[in-house]
Amino acid sequence: MHAYLIIAHNQFALLNKLLLALDYPENDIYIHIDRKADAPDFETITAGMRFSRVVFVRRRNVVWGDYSQIACEMELFEAAVNAREYEYIHLLSGVDFPLKSQKQIHDFFAANRGKEFVHFQGQQLDETEREKVDCYFPLQHFIGNQKKDTSFLYCVQRAVVRGQKRIGLKRHRRDDIMFYKGANWVSITGDFAKYLVSCKEEIRRLFRYSMCCDEIFLQTILMNSEFHDHLYYPQFNNDYRMCMRYIDWKRGTPYSFKREDYLELAESDRMFARKFDYEKEPAVVEALLAECRYTS
Repeated sequence: MHAYLIIAHNQFALLNKLLLALDYPENDIYIHIDRKADAPDFETITAGMRFSRVVFVRRRNVVWGDYSQIACEMELFEAAVNAREYEYIHLLSGVDFPLKSQKQIHDFFAANRGKEFVHFQGQQLDETEREKVDCYFPLQHFIGNQKKDTSFLYCVQRAVVRGQKRIGLKRHRRDDIMFYKGANWVSITGDFAKYLVSCKEEIRRLFRYSMCCDEIFLQTILMNSEFHDHLYYPQFNNDYRMCMRYIDWKRGTPYSFKREDYLELAESDRMFARKFDYEKEPAVVEALLAECRYTS
């Protein structure tokens, strides 16, 4: 059995197509929808599904850069771990899409059983990135992704951070833990997911009031555990092959795939891709769905 964890806040027509692509007898699906989102009802979101069990977790107000992003992911992992045993657990956004059929995906992960598919941007955090972990960002929940040149609260928080660095204040002074960063979209074993959930309180201590650490906490827990030598692709060279995602940062931030990209996607060796915009480019999504949907 596999579990899919999905974080969504918009593009609910695309979310429905994603669920249809993941609908498979050997899958359970757990969904978080941002509390701020004007989402349709359960029946509309899951329309057409026949095989998978779908669970909606408690809706949170998720704010960019804030600890609420970590809390949301942890709640999804915890829901899956507490429900049943899974061989693999995949974390997706609501604008991701599979590039292979579920049989192909299950076969691929079975052939690589025990490997952790986690992306790393590089080796340990540099000084600029360490600020996100070491300092308190007490106003981030109210700032979100407001532009720094228009946000009074952003300026206040930067002054607070500069003050902490000036006096040498740190959120923690542990020398026995190394911090790493990578994409938060991962495919991990059920065993590592259990370990991650068992570290819930430590994660809270390390990362509450941090900044953008949804891209740091899981990589850090993994690399400071016995699972660190189970990586599928251990070269830390910022290659999304590490997590078997197809993500293009050269053409966008990231790039949204279009109809003319279908062949490129279909011929990829990756399992999943992000991102898509069903409102503007429905054809590429429909084409992928037609190829990967389970109908037996």
